[in-house]
Amino acid sequence: MIEIGFNVRRAKAIFRSNITEKTRPSGKPVTELVIESRLNSGPRISIRSLVSRPSIKDVTGKGARATSEEQGVDAKSRRIFKSLRSLSSPGDYGPYMLIARHLREGITRIALVLDEELVDLDTDHDDLPGLLSSGLNLQSMTTGERTALSEAQLLAPVGAPPAILAVGLNYRAHAEEGGREVPTTPVIFTKHHNCVIGPGAGIHIPTTAPHKVDYEGELAIVIGKRCRHVPLDRAHEVIAGYTIMNDVSVRDWQKASPTMLMGKSWDTHGPMGPWMVTSDEVDPHKLQLTTRVNGEVRQDSNTDDLIFDCFDIVHHLSTAFTLEAGTVIATGTPAGVGLYWDPPKMLSEGDEVSITVEGIGTLTNPVVAEPDTQLI
Repeated sequence: MIEIGFNVRRAKAIFRSNITEKTRPSGKPVTELVIESRLNSGPRISIRSLVSRPSIKDVTGKGARATSEEQGVDAKSRRIFKSLRSLSSPGDYGPYMLIARHLREGITRIALVLDEELVDLDTDHDDLPGLLSSGLNLQSMTTGERTALSEAQLLAPVGAPPAILAVGLNYRAHAEEGGREVPTTPVIFTKHHNCVIGPGAGIHIPTTAPHKVDYEGELAIVIGKRCRHVPLDRAHEVIAGYTIMNDVSVRDWQKASPTMLMGKSWDTHGPMGPWMVTSDEVDPHKLQLTTRVNGEVRQDSNTDDLIFDCFDIVHHLSTAFTLEAGTVIATGTPAGVGLYWDPPKMLSEGDEVSITVEGIGTLTNPVVAEPDTQLI
């Protein structure tokens, strides 16, 4: 245990740091550096980061002047200490974070996921697009209001994206299983924003098209700031983070139109979550992606099989039009969709779909009958 004392904005603060071996909500075992602070007149702030060494030397008495070598931490942890000394940096989302939306006391809140808890942010924003475009440092906005993750009612991390864009046939094995040629240009389509639901919400089996509803587990990009003509080597700068999306597809409606919009956009057919992980935490091109239906593995691949990677996609899309903060881009699904099993394994009422992406977590949704949703 380390105790470091120094002044932050003239307010005396005590920082406590602890190294623990633990498993993240994503299921990934890691060594974590957890730093907590309590200001004289402010809330508790908890920040965590991966560390590459199993121990940190006690630097009690040296305070913030202790060198990184004396602290025994890696480069990422040094950024944490620097961040603690300056808790406000416009345009910087801060070190490793999981950002979630949840419903508490009937009000939508944005929170950080910390140690199996949601810690609410002090913001009037109830969705990520506005918050991301504000350029605020989220680490300095925690209120101290906490909800146990096991009791939280999670919502989609982006509830009302300005656009949902998607890439078809973007895994080599998926293109091959459908007898299609590997694309030389990204195959782009859109999903209607009303399709978005969060973790645990029901995927509807349409009354008028009940027999060919399919799952597609995907890594999704969340754009962090308004951008256009983004160079390939700078595409990472405009990505706020990554989440999981199930590009649920009604195959007969999808094939009835070359645009695919109608087959991809039924209400509830865009499950997203369980949260967004900031882009500095994961390598989006080395993530294992597994889709299970009722516990049976249906898709098991890695994002290194992407034909066009995340940066290629952002560069390509921004060439044609402006990407707004909060835009969600589904990067494509690997082989194993229900349509191409023999015989096909389509979704039906009572099923449960779980999509796990390494470093992010698991998105789970039940499949239910479509209720009477007529509006007139």
